[in-house]
Formats: sequence, C-alpha cells, structure tokens
Amino acid sequence: MITPTILDCGNKSLSQITDDVAEIKRKIENTDVNELLFSVIRNDTVNEIKKLNFNILKRIIAGKITKHPVKGLSGKGKEHYYHVGKEDRLTKEDLLSATVSVSNIGSLYKDLKGHFNMLQIIPPQIFAVGVSALQEKPGVYTDSSGAKAIGVRNYLPMTIVFDHRPVDFNALIPFIEECDEIFKNPERMNEW
Repeated sequence: MITPTILDCGNKSLSQITDDVAEIKRKIENTDVNELLFSVIRNDTVNEIKKLNFNILKRIIAGKITKHPVKGLSGKGKEHYYHVGKEDRLTKEDLLSATVSVSNIGSLYKDLKGHFNMLQIIPPQIFAVGVSALQEKPGVYTDSSGAKAIGVRNYLPMTIVFDHRPVDFNALIPFIEECDEIFKNPERMNEW
C-alpha cells in the first residue's frame, strides 16, 4: 500500500541497500499506515490550498463520502503514536522524497505471466519500473559452439514509465543498456 524511499541508491552498494530495506522493515513495525497516509494527504491538501488550487476541495469531499476513507488517529492513540521518534517509524518524508519507484510484484507473485503495467508516477518521482516474474519462453540464443539455437530461455518482463518533461529517451537508453548488460552478466551485481 505504501512505497517507502531508499535515498541515494546510486551511491550505495547492494549490501547497503539491503540494510536500508531492513531498516524500513523495522520502521514499518512502529508505523500506523493509516496515520502515515492521512498525514501525507493532509500535507498535500494544505499545500494545494496554499497555492489557491481550490480543485482540491473535490478530493476533500470525495474523501468524506467514500466507502473506505483514510482516517488519522485521534486522542490518546495519536498522542502515543507521535511519542515514537521519527527515527523509529516511517514519516511522510519516507514516502515523498523518491525520484524513481520500483514495483516488484513478480517477487510476490511468482506465477505472474506477462508484463506488469499498472504504474503511477507520484511527484516528485519522474520514473517508475515495474518488474514481473521470471518466465520461461522459447527464444533464440547462441550455443557453446557459436551457432544460433532455439530453446527454453528465462525472461524477466519489465515496464518503464517516465515523466517526459524532466526525462527523455536519451536519459533512459543508458539505463536500459545497463539492464541488458546485467542480464547478460549477472555476476556484475557482485561489484555493487
């Protein structure tokens, strides 16, 4: 339901990113997700009203009449929750500071066939990657003697969605090329 942020992934090793994921897991145990989402929505709503964007009133009204509204904590529950330090729970900054979102539904549903295409870019994000599950399909490959052959190959379907205002194809092609190189030589990940 939420996508916490791992900051500065480009300058981290794979083991550092793994440590960050473990830290997020620890913080989730102390996080009331409804209160977190409510604080994000409240923050966004206040910012839109400050910009005099009164179209946001539609969201407020819709939030009141929906079957499953997101509600924040109140009373002693809220008081107790906010006594938990920000370093021990997720905050709105953990959700709103990403530039790239990775959705790896294939890791949760290993029998997923085809592509995973339902991605949304949530500002300030500019780029999202959806990773499906590993799939066996027929494919052409070069065998050990250098001849072309057809056989069962592993495929990992991925979907890339990006905001064309800050990013264009010239910025994406190196990313796609790097993914291709990693798939050809997975041991490169050990260098991270």
